[in-house]
Amino acid sequence: MTDLVHSLTNQWKQATFASLIMTLVLIPYSFALSELIFHGPLQSFALPGTGLLIFSSLISCLLFSLAGSNRGVLAGPHEIAAVAFATMSAAVGASMMSAPAEATYMTMVILMILTGVITGLIFFWIGISRLSYMLRFVPYPVAAGCFAGFGWILCMASLSMMSSTSLEWQALPRLFDADVIWKWVPGIAFGVILLLVTRRGNAIPILIMSFLVLTGIFHLVLFAFDISIETAKSADLLWSGGGVTSGLWPAFALDDFSFVDWNVVWEQIPAVIVVALLMVLCLLLNSNIMEVASGKEIDLDREFRVAGAAGIVAGVAGSPPGIHFPVLSSTSQKLGADTPWTGVLTSLWLGMTLIFGSAVLELIPISLTGGLLFFIGVDLLNNWVFQVRRKVSGMEHGVIILMALAIAVFGFVEGVGIGMLASLCPLAFHLVRLEPVMSVESGTDHRSAKVRSIPDRGILLVHAERIKIVRLTGYMYFVINYRLMNQLKKIMGQSPAPTFIVLDCTQVEWFDASAVNTLCMFLHTSRSSGVRVVFAAPPPRLESSLAHDLPAVLRHRVWFEKNLDHALERCEDEIIASEGGNRNVSSDDESTDLLSLVGDEMEDHLDRQIRFELLVEQLTPWLEKCEYDAGDLLAGPRNLHDGMQLVVSGRVSVYDGMGARLCQYGPGNIIEPRAAFELRRPSSRAVVEEPCVTMKLTPAQRRDLESDVPGLSRDLYGYVLTEDA
Repeated sequence: MTDLVHSLTNQWKQATFASLIMTLVLIPYSFALSELIFHGPLQSFALPGTGLLIFSSLISCLLFSLAGSNRGVLAGPHEIAAVAFATMSAAVGASMMSAPAEATYMTMVILMILTGVITGLIFFWIGISRLSYMLRFVPYPVAAGCFAGFGWILCMASLSMMSSTSLEWQALPRLFDADVIWKWVPGIAFGVILLLVTRRGNAIPILIMSFLVLTGIFHLVLFAFDISIETAKSADLLWSGGGVTSGLWPAFALDDFSFVDWNVVWEQIPAVIVVALLMVLCLLLNSNIMEVASGKEIDLDREFRVAGAAGIVAGVAGSPPGIHFPVLSSTSQKLGADTPWTGVLTSLWLGMTLIFGSAVLELIPISLTGGLLFFIGVDLLNNWVFQVRRKVSGMEHGVIILMALAIAVFGFVEGVGIGMLASLCPLAFHLVRLEPVMSVESGTDHRSAKVRSIPDRGILLVHAERIKIVRLTGYMYFVINYRLMNQLKKIMGQSPAPTFIVLDCTQVEWFDASAVNTLCMFLHTSRSSGVRVVFAAPPPRLESSLAHDLPAVLRHRVWFEKNLDHALERCEDEIIASEGGNRNVSSDDESTDLLSLVGDEMEDHLDRQIRFELLVEQLTPWLEKCEYDAGDLLAGPRNLHDGMQLVVSGRVSVYDGMGARLCQYGPGNIIEPRAAFELRRPSSRAVVEEPCVTMKLTPAQRRDLESDVPGLSRDLYGYVLTEDA
């Protein structure tokens, strides 16, 4: 009991310490993102905007820590969403230039509400539908291009924030004016130094300490030069609320919704949808990063459900949706605070900040928040433009660069569209290079499972080369159909010329209309060459399309079989019927050649048949005679097999669960030999093809045989072993 109390006390201490550190990071982070979103004419609303972002972190940390699949997880609004909101804010500001600032702010709040609720609903639907596994296949260059593009926008936005200058092309020289350059250079220097230093150690303590120390130095400099806080605000060195709001929370009142411009809201709905989809990508990416960092598998469906609930709750309050913070979460685990209490206590400190923390945020220099944003932007660019180069091909890296530039130049909605189209280029490049034919075999390489007589096997040994088996790839589309036609023509023109071409469609999953046209053209060509085409396992739509498009004169020359085995059996039957009818008129030399090919095999077969008949005769006292009619189920998964059966006459075919014939048994073969030792439930089905007689040896009869005549049982086992071989 004492050990349990001591362990819980240590957990509380570690969770308290870690949660305080996480709160010290989340507060300036939220303030920096708020200044990014609410910039320009909305700058006076950065403080209540910070409240919205802190509330998102509060709800996300609380729900992820209590209901998520990984303990000690911290969560909140993502910088990618903030960049998207900043772009949206600029568009809203441009559409409402003549409107009061309150109307522009509340219109943005409505858009954030819609984004949070829609994103939460999408998250929740993915989680309850268990569709997260499908989303793991989102094109990697698309996600990487989004993050790289947003890194560039974040860098530019931080410069705009610190310099109070609109970063349009014609305004860029303004950055280097004497009264502007000193505003943003310290922030850029802070961001660069922060980037370099965090590469060498833990980013969290460095971030906290540098932020606190530099804020203190800034105010000491103000004090040394006798510069008041109000003067610093008027010079855009500190945030200025403009007297519009007085605190972090509540960020708006119900009466403020009367200011909303619903026409502008409707115009931004496509951007809202894009932000929601981007958040899905971010959640997937961050979850994968956390799995790698923690070495623990994450229940992704559960994470989507929790993120959905957090997004809906935060969205109703006007806050953006929250997702995992991999860096903060892994740092929390390294501090030994891998417990749900870390997230709960962090939520508590964030809640207290909402009530009491507005006066403290007004003391944070704009250059530091801008430098923090610049640090995040450069880090995104470094990770997703330079570091990613080692993981992707040159073409994929080109897609990432193109998408990042498109987002930077045209905006994130247009950039995502361009990136999605560009991501199809590597796929199209590889699809064009696919071969339409996987392999080409002959009837000599691959036989049907049907049992043949020795003379028939001899005929096939000589003439099976006339059967060509063409295995098609999984997809048949316009780009490769031309190459397919050329390959089929080459096969048809081989010497000796094939009599049958079997097109194995087992792997074909999809085809377009041009594939049907190509095959129809080939069938016309095959008719003039005297080649019969057989389709094995064709998709139903392909079969119906060919039957509809082919003229009657060609339709009867095309065979459709349900699988390759049946297609080969039909071709072999035709060859045997044709060559068997010619045996009576063939020359003595040809008959002699055929006899020489099958003579040894016939002798072995007769010897084995004699051995089998003698064995059955000797075993008769211990065997049970069984008779079956055509179509009877001799053995199957639903029936216990109570003995091995020696086939005396007839034919038995064995099929797998998909209906494909595996083999065929005839006189001299043994079915389920292991059933003589134990009751068995076979995985395959043995179906009688023609009236059949077998002799069954049950486990009890086998034991009697071993006891009565051990030598005879050894002869039986020797025959069984040679049968299996």
